[in-house]
Amino acid sequence: KGLAQNRSIKDLSISLCELSVGDASVTHPKVKKLQLFTIVRLAQFCQQNINLRSLKIDCCDLGDMSTRVLGMVLARKSNKSSLQRIDLFANEIGDVAAKELIQSLAGYVNLEDLSLGNNLVGTRGCIAVGNLLSS
Repeated sequence: KGLAQNRSIKDLSISLCELSVGDASVTHPKVKKLQLFTIVRLAQFCQQNINLRSLKIDCCDLGDMSTRVLGMVLARKSNKSSLQRIDLFANEIGDVAAKELIQSLAGYVNLEDLSLGNNLVGTRGCIAVGNLLSS
C-alpha cells in the first residue's frame, strides 16, 4: 500500500519520466499498459488526497490521452478546495487536451497557479484558459 494510503502529502512533483499513454513510438503492449496504469494510479492518488495542494508533472511527455485521463479523474475529486498549483510544463499537451483539462478544473476555487508552458497549446487552448478565468 505505502504511499497510496498517505493523505498527508501536500506537494507531489514528478519530472523527466515517460507517462504518455498514446505515444505511437511505444508499441509493446505491456509498456503501454504500464503507462496507462501509472497515470491512472497517479490521478487517483491526486483525487483521493484531500491535502494535496501542489501537483507538478514536468517534462514527462504526458501527451493528450494521459492529460485527458488526469483531467477526468481530477474532475471527480470531492475536495476541490485544497489544490492550489498545477504545473504541467513540457508535456506535449495539445489544444483539445488542454481545453478538456481546463474544463475539468472549473470547480477548483483555490487554484492559484496553472502552468502549461512549453506544450503544444495554441489559440484554442488559450481561449479555453481565458474562458476559465472569466467564468
